[in-house]
Amino acid sequence: MATIKRSAIYKWADSKEQILLTIEIPGIQRKNVKVHLTPDGLFDFTATKGDIVYQVNLSLRERIRAADSEWGVNDRNVVVKIRKLEPERWKSLQIPSIKKPPFEKVDWDHMELDSSDEEDDYKKTQMEPFILDNPSDFSYESLQKFAPTNKLRIQIYFEDYFLDVLILIAVWLQIWIAPYTKVEESFNTQAMHDILFHRTDLASYDHHEFPGVVPRTFLGALIVAFLSSPFVFITRTFLQMTKLPSLYIVRGVLGLLLTLCFSLFRKEVGRKFGKDTAVWLGLLTLSQFHLTFYMSRPLPNIFALGPTLIAFTFWLREKYREVTWILAITTIIVRSDLCILVLPILLEALIFKRVGFFKLISWGITAAIVGLLTSVLIDSIFWGRFVWPEGELLAFNVLHNKSSDYGVSPFHWYFTSALPRSLMVSIPLLFVALYFDFQRLKPYLLPVVAFICLYSFLPHKELRFIFSAIPIFNMFAAVGIGRLWRNRQKYNFLKWLVLFSVLVVIILGFISAWGMVWVSSYNYPGGSALTALHKIKGEDIVFHNAHHESPGVHYVHICNLAAISGVSRFLELDTPKWRYSKQEGVISDYSQFTHLLSENSTVGDGRFYEVARVEGFSGLTFEKFPPFKTAPLISIMEKTHRKF
Repeated sequence: MATIKRSAIYKWADSKEQILLTIEIPGIQRKNVKVHLTPDGLFDFTATKGDIVYQVNLSLRERIRAADSEWGVNDRNVVVKIRKLEPERWKSLQIPSIKKPPFEKVDWDHMELDSSDEEDDYKKTQMEPFILDNPSDFSYESLQKFAPTNKLRIQIYFEDYFLDVLILIAVWLQIWIAPYTKVEESFNTQAMHDILFHRTDLASYDHHEFPGVVPRTFLGALIVAFLSSPFVFITRTFLQMTKLPSLYIVRGVLGLLLTLCFSLFRKEVGRKFGKDTAVWLGLLTLSQFHLTFYMSRPLPNIFALGPTLIAFTFWLREKYREVTWILAITTIIVRSDLCILVLPILLEALIFKRVGFFKLISWGITAAIVGLLTSVLIDSIFWGRFVWPEGELLAFNVLHNKSSDYGVSPFHWYFTSALPRSLMVSIPLLFVALYFDFQRLKPYLLPVVAFICLYSFLPHKELRFIFSAIPIFNMFAAVGIGRLWRNRQKYNFLKWLVLFSVLVVIILGFISAWGMVWVSSYNYPGGSALTALHKIKGEDIVFHNAHHESPGVHYVHICNLAAISGVSRFLELDTPKWRYSKQEGVISDYSQFTHLLSENSTVGDGRFYEVARVEGFSGLTFEKFPPFKTAPLISIMEKTHRKF
């Protein structure tokens, strides 16, 4: 006779410490019951009684302590005690995206009872622990029984902090390899310089001479400069260093802040989807080029990424008040187009009734007012006029559609070019995750995909505009490879080959990412040229040394290419013997200058001769290794009557 599959009726009771799950199958025998539970909260139950197979499959709301949970069978029920990872009440048994099935009931008789108040029927049930597939699934308390305290601490440190330290080291090494900044980073770079070195002398700030197309906020630069100031003070006062090390310091501090924000997000991913998922998230991030490379770069998008990662942390906890406050303030102050991400997240929460409409409106309006007042008060002081920078940027990009002046890309560019380049191996793993865990990932997938689709309507596109989506997509990929890794013992040869191929691609991605860092160091010929000029004239670019200063006064003209490809105030020697000009437009008389950084080696009417050339990245090639080409981009020129 054919077996009949049926969903078993079950009821659940909730306390801060545990879930009491009761599956009602009278007369069931222990030998006919199979129960499986994972720390990620996946619960699978099958029981055979005659020709009927009863099933219960759950995706629990939060991660649990599977090693400390237990189950048993009595005359009427199968009883499961699931120990929670965090002592808190659950609003539902399963994840919010799964609708409550009709055969699920609330066990009101035990809802308010703790383990000491259970009825005799439950006390008489002989309980037994779950058999875990992976020894690493042991809880903290279980590990203490088998490992010495010091060894346990080392293991916990390795799992929780080692990858964060690796990511920070990667960020700092990339600063060392490519320390200079480009035109997109120029405002915040110069702002941090001016706050550190000009302080309250606002008239000397760079933005008065080079204001840019639209004003930007000083708040991010102000925070980083404030945190960097003790280290800059030490290098300037006690070590007698030039301003160049201060560039490394401010970028290092910014990279540290972003790494800490990413660490919070990664740990919350671990709490939601499993510690192994958090580990894979860290490894995938290290195997990619863009995120770690840009985490220390003073772009407005990066200043917005830090708060966004914190908001994502609260998003995973379903704390929408904090999400609304953080994203609304960040949108108003730092990056106005972040509203394209905020709206899908909050709309999804409203549709699925995770938050009330009027609550959301009150939080959003209050946060927007706080952000607006903060931005106007601070930025109006620095700009010397009443200004809301992000308001002017929003009008520039949306109302006047001026962003298209900087290039236009097709609608599909983010999906067909930007994301594949930045995510690499995460793309196939993302689909693996959606195949196995679509219900758990759906609340986070739809808003992020909507964010990219909405952004695609804007004609001007750059990868940095969608940086906020990369950590979420990597989270999906980490869930996917985590699922493959946990089930590795059940694989046949073909599936093992697939898993092995994924690991090899991650390793190759790590190698290629550092190759791209090396190539990217050739994208800043302006910074390299100015540093080379100082060295040619015998200057120490790191330490002040009055005995080794070059004689005479040097007046350097910096061409447009040099100015947008690495030159900043941090590179200038702060001595009266060196002066710098970024005068734009046609210059009829170069006689006022002693040196030129020029794209054209024939400039200067024969009064200047070339002393060196700086090469920069000029394209890819498959004719040699490494597979990229360089070409002379900037000439370092000196007046003919000046001799070495």
